[in-house]
Amino acid sequence: MCSLCFSKLYLPSLQLDAVSCEFRLHSIQSEHKKTITAIAWCPHDVDLIVSASAEAIIIWSVAEQQVLSNVNLSDGIAIPCSVAWGMPNPSGIAFIGKRGPLMMWFSTDDSEEHRSIATHSEIRGFSSDVCQMRCHAQRHDKVALGHVDGSISIFSAGMDLPCVWI
Repeated sequence: MCSLCFSKLYLPSLQLDAVSCEFRLHSIQSEHKKTITAIAWCPHDVDLIVSASAEAIIIWSVAEQQVLSNVNLSDGIAIPCSVAWGMPNPSGIAFIGKRGPLMMWFSTDDSEEHRSIATHSEIRGFSSDVCQMRCHAQRHDKVALGHVDGSISIFSAGMDLPCVWI
């Protein structure tokens, strides 16, 4: 059912039915106008989820069934293929296109002045497309990228070059 919901550009939320021990559809939220390309639960708030598409990054409250904050993506920004919470701070959002660069949304504050996106210019131009990204749970300056060729790139603030394993 989820793949059907995503193909129709909806963001479903599921709730565990205690009687049947099955997940049931709790709500459907539709705000994106284009295909959702990445989604991630917030690690420190069980009711927050972030989704990305070609036109926007959106933070949702599942409990309130509403958009809490969003940022529109300009034409020059690559379509996010992965999104993660925790960079550059616990409530920050990091996202990346298939070849980079790593982009960071610094604030979940909904005011216009806080809807800026920064580029981490060193994390770009990979020889293989990025397919996964994870920010370190405790060190918010570290990020791991998984590539379609089976390699992993690890970045940390202050490193000149990534460590890459194949």
